[in-house]
Amino acid sequence: MLLVMRHFPAGAEGQAYWVHLDGRGSIAGITKHQGQSTHNYRYDAYGQVLPAEGNWTDPHNHYTFLGKEWDEHLGLYEFGVRLYDPWAGVWLTREPLPGDAWEPRTWHRYQYAYASPISYYDPYGLAAVAGNAANSGVLVPAPPSTAPVPSAPKPVGAQPIDQCTPQPWAIQIIIDTQQIAQGIPFSSRTWTQIATTLDLLAWITDVLASGFVVTGTVLGFVGGAVVEEKPIPGGTIAGALTGLWMTEVNVQPLIRVGNLLATGASFATLISEAKTGETRLQASLILSPEEFSLNYQAKIGPGSQVAVVTTTAGWLVWEAFSSLTLQSIALASDLGWLTVPWGTISSEGRVYVPLQP
Repeated sequence: MLLVMRHFPAGAEGQAYWVHLDGRGSIAGITKHQGQSTHNYRYDAYGQVLPAEGNWTDPHNHYTFLGKEWDEHLGLYEFGVRLYDPWAGVWLTREPLPGDAWEPRTWHRYQYAYASPISYYDPYGLAAVAGNAANSGVLVPAPPSTAPVPSAPKPVGAQPIDQCTPQPWAIQIIIDTQQIAQGIPFSSRTWTQIATTLDLLAWITDVLASGFVVTGTVLGFVGGAVVEEKPIPGGTIAGALTGLWMTEVNVQPLIRVGNLLATGASFATLISEAKTGETRLQASLILSPEEFSLNYQAKIGPGSQVAVVTTTAGWLVWEAFSSLTLQSIALASDLGWLTVPWGTISSEGRVYVPLQP
């Protein structure tokens, strides 16, 4: 395929140049009208011009890899929808179209051509396409045809629409928590700071509750206590235990306030790790008259593991010192002082149930 361009340097007559495309649709060379070679271009698999500095003398031509405009100052290609960095082999912005649950390669939102540029190319920055770019209309669209369009033949077995058999219904639900989390305001770092602040407040409430319990226990031991109008003398274990029990009952509202703060911190941690993909659930559910199927991949990050376990256990215990211990673990995890030794937990599986024999 040949294209022609015309160059008009200052004070000179115009010179016609012929642009030659290679098998991928990229500019391979520029020649004059009698075939004299002016520029030659070579590329690596990801589109870098070889040598890296290129050849940008007159005639001025910045349309190279796949016919896209190259900016030698930024080192980027303009693909219309997104900017592309051939040195790193990635796009500078996220894939605007949603990924396909059945094609894991589409889950990478920045990768160019599935990281396989020999077999695939991306003409507009929207989706990878199999095959070569040559003669695909990427550089110069084909002119519209003026010939009449023949009517399509009637398919074999076609019936009037009012006589067609209704197709069975089917429901498909696709869930990706990372995409959901990206729609939530604030960054992952901000949500981590929110979780740390809430866990610190919960820890302070547990410290206060534990302080009241210690005070009540000491007073019960030293001064005694009265239970159901019966005096419990001081200086005895019974007095101390009675003071401990009475104070634990009275600080329950304060402990539950701490539980609420810890629950909010756990949600903030889940959102933070969901935004980064450390905690993620990808699931596809299909329900139809013929089948029920569920495919899933799940990951739980270290921070989410600690947050969920400590918060759940905190709601189950009622004793102040146990609640303080759990909250101290959660706060240490937020601050990076403690982590689970096994790291991220991952799981995947598929459930298939045929509904018709």
